[in-house]
Formats: sequence, structure tokens, C-alpha cells
Amino acid sequence: MSKRIEISRQILVKMYSKNKLSTYKIAKRFDCDPTVIQKRLREYNIDVNNPKEKINIPKEKLYCLYIERGLSTQKISKIMNISSSSVYYKLKELGIRTRKKRKLKIGKAELKELYVNKRLSCSKIAERLKFDKITVFNKIRSYGIKTRDLSLANTIYPKNNFDGNKKHKAYMIGFRLGDLNVRTNSGETIFIKSNTTKKEQIDLIKQIYGRYGHFKVSQGKNDYCIWCNLDKSFSFLLPKEDNIEEWILNEDNYFFSFLAQKNQLK
Repeated sequence: MSKRIEISRQILVKMYSKNKLSTYKIAKRFDCDPTVIQKRLREYNIDVNNPKEKINIPKEKLYCLYIERGLSTQKISKIMNISSSSVYYKLKELGIRTRKKRKLKIGKAELKELYVNKRLSCSKIAERLKFDKITVFNKIRSYGIKTRDLSLANTIYPKNNFDGNKKHKAYMIGFRLGDLNVRTNSGETIFIKSNTTKKEQIDLIKQIYGRYGHFKVSQGKNDYCIWCNLDKSFSFLLPKEDNIEEWILNEDNYFFSFLAQKNQLK
């Protein structure tokens, strides 16, 4: 089961009711399916701006794409510009028999070899096995394979205090929620880590965080591991939750700076 995507009522009201973004655009910001956003709107009792008309897809066309061409609901959703869930429910509605969900069949030893010994990321393993990375990650956890932890920081490296720029701070928080692992041991040092195959990601993290503390990159066979050690003035990066502070929500410059990182490297 994939992790529930938490989106606060504050953010939805800001994006959907005030800024009039569609559920499709909001979903792209949070890298989720539009149905997730629609469900949150119902949960939070937020009035729908413009109720959508019923999706009309000819049965012959859907049959051709799904059965004859063997396309997945995800690929069809991109062609039809609708959510994959909508495609699935349309298949059921039109009486088109859906394919059984594939199960990831890989032994513990083989998965451990890829993840631990070869140090492949979940994304790379998923690409190799032709599965999604969430399924791979859940398989790793189900086998009790220890996920890669942050390296311990050496406190001899100098660190600089955060400069207090609120727009920069909002961006950092948004970047943290989307792409970084952050923790602390004693509260004196903040450790951030990211794995990536993109050199642009390395440059971006170095530009944003590296100038404040010790920055390190190690190259594996198929990806890079990035570490940065910051001082305790960056403790605002520790909470990973969707309840965004009012100062970000109340100022559009801060709010869209917070969201900007989600599409920067896509």
C-alpha cells in the first residue's frame, strides 16, 4: 500500500478556491493522481468550482488502447489527459475486462544484491524490473532489508547560520518535502541527504544548501548520493508535514516559492 499523501485544508483552499487551480494542476504539483485532490476536497468540505462533465470515451477507442495495443491505464491517461483512476473506472463501466494486477516477483537475495551491494536506487530498480518505485520500496521493507541511512556528520566542518531570507526559506521547506531526507542527532547539526541520477540535482542542492555547511557527493554505479551538514538554525527543515505555516500561505511570493521546486527538475 502506498503512503497516503497528506495535503492540508489551508493549501487546498489557497490553490483551489483562491488561485483557481484545477485538481489536475494541483495533483501535478504534489505528484499524485487528481482523484487524490478530489477526495481531499470532499473530506474538507470545499465547494467544487466547476463540476466536470461526465467523461465520454468511446468503448471502441478504449478497447483498442487497452486490449488490442496493451497500453496501461497510466499510458492511456496521458493520451486522454485524464487520471489513470478515471481510465480504470471507465473500463469497468464499459464492461471491458481489466488485467490482473501484476505482483513483484523478486527474491530477497536478488533485491538485496541490487539495493545494498550495487547501491541502486528504488527508481533504478523499478526501471529495471518494470515496476513502480513505491512497490519496490515496499518490497524492500517487507523483506526487512535495512534502508540506507544518513552518514554520520563530522562536526569539525564549519557551518554558517541561515540568513533569514523568507522567500529562500519557503523554497527550502518545499524542496525538503519533495526531495530530501533530513534528521538530527543532538539538535546541534542538521543532516540532509538525497539520492539522484541527475547532476542538475547535485548542483541545485549545492547551490541552495551547500554554501551553509559541509557538502559531499559520492558516486555509485548508477546514481549519486549527496550529503550536507548544517547548523541548528536549519531546524525548520526537520518537520515533514503538510501543515504549512501561515506566513507561507498568506504571501503568494512565499507560497509559490514553496511550490516551485516540485516542477524544477521534472
